[in-house]
This record gives sequence, C-alpha cells and structure tokens, in this order.
Amino acid sequence: MAISLTFVATKTYNDSVLFYVFTKGKIDAYERRPTDAIKDTTVKVRLDDHTRKMLAYCVEAMNLSKSELIRLCIAKEYKELLRILSNEVYWV
Repeated sequence: MAISLTFVATKTYNDSVLFYVFTKGKIDAYERRPTDAIKDTTVKVRLDDHTRKMLAYCVEAMNLSKSELIRLCIAKEYKELLRILSNEVYWV
C-alpha cells in the first residue's frame, strides 16, 4: 500500500519547527522539540539514486536531519497502521 505524503515546515517563535503532513486530504501538525530520549540503535538502509534524492530534498525542504525525517515517517506510518488495524473487522 503506497501512501503519498507532502510536508510543509515553518519555524515557530521558540525556534522549534512546526511542520504539517498532508496525506489523503488530511492534515496533521507536528512540532519537533529537543528530546532526552536515548537513540542508541543504528539502522542501515540501501537506497537507489532516486530515493536518495527524494530523501535529500525532504531533508533540505523541512530543515531536518535524515534521522529526524525517518523517525517522523516511521511514527506517521505506525499511527496510520494502528488506525487501519483498529477499524478492521475479523470474521470468525
């Protein structure tokens, strides 16, 4: 299942970044804040050139690190998956 995402980022008064994610006609707003959560797991990913360019474009446009952008996308997909699974009806 492919999901189309569009990101728009703006700076807030306290220098955190407020960004909006547009999916399927729905708008979600997130604010990136400093965190004390320890991030001690490294994941290595193989990308083709087109995907690498898309990642670089999103990172530049949103003023995020690659890690921040990837964590954001994982959280967004996880939230969407939970929503989909919670609405499923299981037939016995």
